[in-house]
Amino acid sequence: MSMTMIKRRKETAQRLKSIKEYESQTYDEVINRVISIKSEELSKEDLLNIEAGLRDIKKGRVYSSKDVSKRLGIEP
Repeated sequence: MSMTMIKRRKETAQRLKSIKEYESQTYDEVINRVISIKSEELSKEDLLNIEAGLRDIKKGRVYSSKDVSKRLGIEP
């Protein structure tokens, strides 16, 4: 297998690290997983919904599963 160095910003490295499925997963594996997801061709609506969800998360507009259970009256 040949290897090539790539330039990336610190922010990009952090984003890649945050989507690792397990600690020892290589960045090559992460990038290939992202590419395969992209190749499944998400619709524009799917992409817009994902972006909206990410904005909600960043702004703290989220509920924990515990909060949702409480609101729905289905506490375990």
